[in-house]
Amino acid sequence: MSDRKPQLLLACATVLCVVALYLKQPHIFALPQFYAEDGRFFFADAYNEGWRSLFYTANGYFHLLPRLLANLTLTLGVPYAYIPAVFVYGCLPIYFILWLKIFTRLQLAPEAKLFLALSTVLVPLGNEIFMNQTNVQWVMALIPVVLFCGDAPQRPWSRIADYGLLVLCVFTGPYVLFLLPVFVLITVLERRVSSRWLFLGICAVAMTACLFTLAHFGTVDRIRGATRWTWYGWARLAFRSYYFPVFSTYVDEAPEWAVVAMAAVLPILLAFAGRAVARSKNRFARVAFTAGLLLFFATAVSYGRNPDLPSPFASAIRNFYLPMVLLLWSLIAITRFERRRIAALTVAFAWFAVQISFIPESRRIPDLRWEVYAERLKSGAAMKIPITPAGWNMELRERTSPPR
Repeated sequence: MSDRKPQLLLACATVLCVVALYLKQPHIFALPQFYAEDGRFFFADAYNEGWRSLFYTANGYFHLLPRLLANLTLTLGVPYAYIPAVFVYGCLPIYFILWLKIFTRLQLAPEAKLFLALSTVLVPLGNEIFMNQTNVQWVMALIPVVLFCGDAPQRPWSRIADYGLLVLCVFTGPYVLFLLPVFVLITVLERRVSSRWLFLGICAVAMTACLFTLAHFGTVDRIRGATRWTWYGWARLAFRSYYFPVFSTYVDEAPEWAVVAMAAVLPILLAFAGRAVARSKNRFARVAFTAGLLLFFATAVSYGRNPDLPSPFASAIRNFYLPMVLLLWSLIAITRFERRRIAALTVAFAWFAVQISFIPESRRIPDLRWEVYAERLKSGAAMKIPITPAGWNMELRERTSPPR
C-alpha cells in the first residue's frame, strides 16, 4: 500500500469498527467475563485436562483458537483474575487481521475495501457474536475468503503465516463445510489447482475432521420437540433474515401481506444480484455470493422444523450474520465507486450504525465477582463457578499446581 489513501481508509475503518464494537458491547469492555463456552468448555477443559483439550470438540466441531488461548494463558501463568479480559480483548487482533487482509490483499478500489471492513461490524445482524471467544468463529470464517481471493504474498515467511492463519480459521468453527466446495469450484473453473493445492488441502483436512466429529455428535437440528413449520413461517424467516438490516426490529411487526410480498420478491432480487456477480467475472464477488447463499440455506434448514422460531428476531439473528455479510461483500465488490454510489453506501451504513441503539443485547453480563473466585482458585480447590448466561457454570477440578 504505497498510496496514502488506502492507509488512511484502513485507519478510518479500524476506528469506526472499534467504536461500533464498543457501542454494541460497552458492558463487555468495562467488565470482561467468561461467556458461555468460554468458561464451561474452553477455560474449564484447559484447567482440568491441559493441552490435550486442544483437540476436544464442543457442539460437534473444533474451536482451535479459543482452546489454544485458554491453554496458553494457563501455561504462561497469566493470573486467573486477568484471564477473562484476555479472552475478551483477544478477539480484537482477529478483527484487526481481517481488516488488514482486506486492505492489503484484495484488488479492489480503496473505497470498496472501506465498506467491506465496515460490513464486518456494522451490519445489524448479531451483536452477540462480538467480543467473546465463543463466537469468534463467525468473524474468522471471513478470513479464508479474503486469503483465497486475494493476492498471495511473495515472501516465504508471509506465505507460511497465511497458512498458519488458515489452519486457525478452518479448525475454529464448522464453516469450512460450506467454504471448501466454493473454493474447489472456483479453482477448477480458473484452472489453478497447481497453485492452490496446499490451501485446498488444509481446508479438506479440516472439512473431513469436522464431518467426522459432527457425525459422532449427532443432529445439528436447532429445534427440539414438535414440528411447527408452515409456509408462512418459511416466508417470514426469509423476510426477516434479509430485510432486517433495512427495517430493523420492525420485521417482527410487519403485516403478513408485506412479509409474503417482500419474501416473494427476494428470489428475484437475488437472481439479479447473482447475474450481475457472474457477469462481473470478479473472483471475490463470486466466492462471497455463492458462499453466502449456501450458508443461508444451511441456516434455514437448521430451523426447518420451526422456521418461525427465532422471535423476536433481534435476539436470534447471529445465524444470519455470515450470509448477509457475504452477500454485501459480493455487491460491494462489483460496485463502480463514483460519487452517487459512495453517497448511497454511506447512507446505508449510517443507517446500520444508527441501529446499534435499536437492537436489544441478548447478553446480560451481571458482575459475578470473578475476582473473588480467581483468588480462591489459588488454593487449587475444586470449584463450581457461575458464568453468563444465567444458569451456566464451569466445574473446575482440584489442582496441585503452585498458586499464582
